[in-house]
Amino acid sequence: MTKNTITRHGEWIQIKSPVHFPLQWVNSYLFPEEEGYTLVDPGLHTEQNIQHWQETLSELGIRMTQIRRIVLTHHHPDHYGLSGWMQQQSGAEVWMSETAWKQTQFMWGEQETVSTDLPKLFARHGYPDDLQPDMHKHIQGFIMKTVPHPEVKFFKLDAPFILGGRCYEMIESHGHASGHISFYDADRGVIFCGDQVLPRISPNISYLPGQDPDPLQSYLSSLEQMATLSVVQAYPGHREPFQHFQSRAQELIKHHEVRLAHIHRLAVESDITAYDICQQTFGDRLTVHQMRFAMSEMIAHLVYLAKKGQLQVQETDGLLRYRAAN
Repeated sequence: MTKNTITRHGEWIQIKSPVHFPLQWVNSYLFPEEEGYTLVDPGLHTEQNIQHWQETLSELGIRMTQIRRIVLTHHHPDHYGLSGWMQQQSGAEVWMSETAWKQTQFMWGEQETVSTDLPKLFARHGYPDDLQPDMHKHIQGFIMKTVPHPEVKFFKLDAPFILGGRCYEMIESHGHASGHISFYDADRGVIFCGDQVLPRISPNISYLPGQDPDPLQSYLSSLEQMATLSVVQAYPGHREPFQHFQSRAQELIKHHEVRLAHIHRLAVESDITAYDICQQTFGDRLTVHQMRFAMSEMIAHLVYLAKKGQLQVQETDGLLRYRAAN
């Protein structure tokens, strides 16, 4: 079962941890240390993933207790979710940025309100009332895929971090996930970039109530920074390792420029909501899971255009509509 999920890259091992949505897997990375191993991004807390890790470690001849550190690039459940369970099994330290930890509590903690607040936000942007219960249930469904929450240590971002005996600069970025950390070795041109730059798909940029007021601006700024790095080999959170890191960062900037132009054209033709754009762009084929990300990303683009003065927003009976500015 694990033979096609393990790839050795010199000192470290890439392991494809299964997820049940269209991404199919998240890349976990295992680094040998002087004592034991460091594991980057163990994936979702599901029975499938637990079985996957038990079989993978057995095949590699590694005991769970040899996992001494778990390192998390960001708070999303397909990266963070299994960390608490694995900490319980191994006794490993869990490391992440302080900003990312606060996001886990906002999104998945006992006091979370996202499962209620996000459907309400979607409703203000045109999402039909009869679809909201399913969206609420869907968001809540991820909570169980992130518990138990680990006890965590926070990165010191102004100091290098050791992975596999080598020093990495930590680059904190935002937009896709607040407090996202990439690990960069400038001497060798190697970067473990999590989900900030992906080789074949565009990372989702979600507007969330009460969080980053302009996540698309945050993401584009981070891409401009990433595009200046001298990278020979990139190891992403999804899909396969790749070499064209700088050009891919530029491609992602262009992708959002094209999407912004598309949205602006729609707003010239008529007043629009985020739900209108989803319908005109994707039709009726999106699942609840896909619609959650589509709505959040469309709102992020509308907010960006409004802040740039290219769109005007009007609220009528609690519904936000956008039109091209004169």
